[in-house]
This record gives sequence, C-alpha cells and structure tokens, in this order.
Amino acid sequence: MEINDDISLYLTLHYYWVLFLSDYLIFIVALLFLYFAKRDRGLLMKGLFSVALALLITEITKYFFPVSRPEESFLALKEGARFPSTHTAISFAFAFTTLYFSKKKGALLLTLALFVSLGRILAGAHLLIDIIAGILVGFIVSFILSKFKISISLAKK
Repeated sequence: MEINDDISLYLTLHYYWVLFLSDYLIFIVALLFLYFAKRDRGLLMKGLFSVALALLITEITKYFFPVSRPEESFLALKEGARFPSTHTAISFAFAFTTLYFSKKKGALLLTLALFVSLGRILAGAHLLIDIIAGILVGFIVSFILSKFKISISLAKK
C-alpha cells in the first residue's frame, strides 16, 4: 500500500466519521430519548415540547438574522443559515430535559449531544459561537418547560 492510498483511506474514514457525528448521531440521541421516556409520559411530553420549541426558535432566528455558513465546509454545506445550530439545540433540548428526570441518562445524552456539536464544527457547518447559541437554546427551553406540569390523558371516555 502506498502513502497516497493510506492518506486516501484515512481521509475517507475521517469523512464518514465526521458525517456520522454531524448528521446521524442526532437520530441516536432522539431514539435513546424515546427509549428513556417510554414509561414516563411527563418526560416524553416535556422532551417533545422542548425540541419543538428549540426548533422553532432556531428557525425563526435563522430567518430573521441569516448568517451564512463558513466558506471552508468539510461536507460542502453551503445552503441555509448557520446561527444558531439547530442540530445542537435539538440534541441539548433532549439531553437537558432528560437530565431533569435522570442524572445518569441525562449525562449520557449530554455526552452524545457534545459529539453532535463537535461533528457540526468538524464538518464546517458551524462555528463555535453557533454551537454555544444552540446549547443555550436547548438549555433555556428545557429549563423553562421543566417548570411546567404537562400532562395528556389518553383515557377513553
């Protein structure tokens, strides 16, 4: 194997690793959240409302204050505004909401959310300020919703 083949293999593996962190790990965060919330309707409802609110806030912010993506994007992400990071806001909304219910499960999701954020930076989709803003959005919405009692009755009448 030649040096160029080694470099090519390394870059290919690096590309797929960054792609996984950047775009697909968020689905694992969501699935783990759903698994953790399968028997706790309060956690489920607060988590889903937190994510919906985080998504709404990030998209409204991007619409009214569009900031273009970095020029050097590893995954050639040129479309859409970058500030704040929606992936980060959603991941951290799931994680912080879970943290209010279970420290161990929340810590696991916080760790995965950090890797999602790292992947977004490595992919060139976001700058650190975008990630910090996304973390703040996720934290604030989950903190606010943790103060409310949300219940939905599925009982038949």
